[in-house]
Amino acid sequence: MNNEILSLIEENPIPVAKLRPLLASMNAVDVAALFADMDRDKVVSIFRLLPKNMAAEVFAYIEPEEQQ
Repeated sequence: MNNEILSLIEENPIPVAKLRPLLASMNAVDVAALFADMDRDKVVSIFRLLPKNMAAEVFAYIEPEEQQ
């Protein structure tokens, strides 16, 4: 699934309708790990696609220096 998500993220524009449900079905730890290898601008864009409750959980797993 990560390969599919990574390829969707690389599309321009990002296919939100396809990406949002895939991200929502993932574990928060896995989403945070996915963000660790991603460009900061993309992280911000993708983070905004997460449901609010999941975004809060994912944020807790992101390294403190990256949270800022």
